[in-house]
Amino acid sequence: MKIKYTQLKLLHIVKIMLALAAATGCAASQATTIKLGNDGQIDIDIPATWKSTVERQPKDDKIAYSVDLMPDNNAKLYCSFLIVAAPEFSGMPRDLLAFMAQQTQDSTKKKIPTKPLKVANGYGVYYMETNRKLGQLGQETRMFKDVGNYFIIYGENIFVTLMLASDNAKGAEFQSVEKAILGMRPFLNTPGPTPKIKTTKVKQGIQLSSAISPKKLIIPSKSLKDRKSSKQEQENPGWFYFEDTKTNILMSGWLEPANKFRFSSVREMWDSDNAKRTTSARPKADSEEYQKVGDWDVYLYDAPVPAQFKNTSSTHIRANYNDGAIWIDLHLSLTRDRPSKELRDALVAYLKMLVISDAEPAK
Repeated sequence: MKIKYTQLKLLHIVKIMLALAAATGCAASQATTIKLGNDGQIDIDIPATWKSTVERQPKDDKIAYSVDLMPDNNAKLYCSFLIVAAPEFSGMPRDLLAFMAQQTQDSTKKKIPTKPLKVANGYGVYYMETNRKLGQLGQETRMFKDVGNYFIIYGENIFVTLMLASDNAKGAEFQSVEKAILGMRPFLNTPGPTPKIKTTKVKQGIQLSSAISPKKLIIPSKSLKDRKSSKQEQENPGWFYFEDTKTNILMSGWLEPANKFRFSSVREMWDSDNAKRTTSARPKADSEEYQKVGDWDVYLYDAPVPAQFKNTSSTHIRANYNDGAIWIDLHLSLTRDRPSKELRDALVAYLKMLVISDAEPAK
């Protein structure tokens, strides 16, 4: 079979293009999905050989992730960005150029020109710096000749701040990464508002329910007294607070949408809370113990009691339930002139009486 001259010429052109791609370190891009846990994803067109690292950042009830992109030859290029979903960004001024220009001057103490940014699915600005030292992906600090700083808003409340560094901003590698990040398509499962909790008297005692889930929390006690105030209810409509006047057990907690749980595990949440105790006036927890009680993840601890009450124990349970739709964060406490072990047994027994059910109980 004869190969036409035009076919030979086309094959020659393809070989040249492949050689150029290899020489510049560029590979064919493809749609890649970077998963952000259960919070969403980022669709971005990068070569399949590139790698990405994702880490969730502690931002209270906000969704926040840091992402590092590692091209094939990442010693020549550094790309890192933070993506955040938070309601306050919905009020970001549309004159983003002027806003970010002021932010840039405030943070760098320099008059660096800020320029509009063409973004496929949002809008933003950027500015360039020269000769800046950066710690590259946990490696040694090194100097980069060109550093691009990008600020992008997607939709109503997704904000991205991004840094792209290279020794040649006009080079093919820098240009390919910049093109990918400006065309990325982030999607985040932003947490919705907490619906007002519904409290219903039923045959067994009290039923707590929420519009976010068919699950109901039933407290089988006829001696519950509601202790929450209207102000507390307004601040968080999913919050509840009861006292069992027969057992002296205090019970408080929240019924929240599950996507408001911003930790990798319940243990991480407890550790985070304990870390906050060291920087606040709250006393540090004593005699910590972790258990699984039915569907509840349970953390037991004691709170310090003043020395004059030497025979008194103040024992607490933090119990969490999360089925992917509803998150119940429950706090039980009991303070009595009894050993801690007795109070813990009483609190665990009380927790075991609680019922989480889809069915409507008899009223």
